[in-house]
Amino acid sequence: MKRDKLNIGIVTSPFLLKAGVIPLSKLIDILSSFSNNLHVISGNAAVVLSKGDKVHVYLVEHKQEANIFIKILKYVRANLKISYKLAKLSNVDLWFFFIGERPLLIPILAAKLLRKNIIFVSSGSLIKFTGGQKNILKLLRASKSHFSK
Repeated sequence: MKRDKLNIGIVTSPFLLKAGVIPLSKLIDILSSFSNNLHVISGNAAVVLSKGDKVHVYLVEHKQEANIFIKILKYVRANLKISYKLAKLSNVDLWFFFIGERPLLIPILAAKLLRKNIIFVSSGSLIKFTGGQKNILKLLRASKSHFSK
């Protein structure tokens, strides 16, 4: 029996550095062979990733600010934009969260609330990154147990 290919989505940080584009590009190459359509939600650095008809790239602009208050507001705004785009792409069966320097808690929680299947892909050591921030991992574990019922 032939199985239909999945519609797959990848979410990366809008704060993605140019160094993160190569690993993301490799992930796109791998996942596009398993997917019907591949949707990528990312920042400005991902503008070079458009790779054919199956890959759809949605950019979330984010500019760095010096003022800490403005920086926090823009960070939350970018997370809400990603969550909105994720919700609009309701035909996606599986979401990959490409976790790098900053975790995207609001989009992860939005995906869980929308009952989407998610997989975390680490571009580095998430455990090392979180260090003393064990609350993030506890929150993710709690959301997993809550939504798996």
